Amino acid sequence: MAKQDDWIRITLRLPRDLHARITAAVGAASLNATIVTSLEERFPVSAEERLRALLDEYDEAMAEDGPNKENLRKLYEWGRQILERELRAKKTRKPLRRLPQHRKQKVEEINDD
Repeated sequence: MAKQDDWIRITLRLPRDLHARITAAVGAASLNATIVTSLEERFPVSAEERLRALLDEYDEAMAEDGPNKENLRKLYEWGRQILERELRAKKTRKPLRRLPQHRKQKVEEINDD
């Protein structure tokens, strides 16, 4: 989960009719979450940036002593493989294949621990 310091608070002015359409469409969902999600989709993070962020988080977590280091290492390796596949797919312009079912089960086992 992101820390409060990871966010920047802004004031956003919306036309009344746009605000009404958005709130009607999202219902009980957070207007902020809806806007953030829309902007994330419009301006996606590149695979390279995600890989750098993942490596930074991994380095921070591995620097701390904790009981979940082995699970973290496995999850990191799995994520790294996915990002590498995505980078190769972009270079060859081939669509990514779905992750094999046995890989999904390993991730679920890690999350259950």
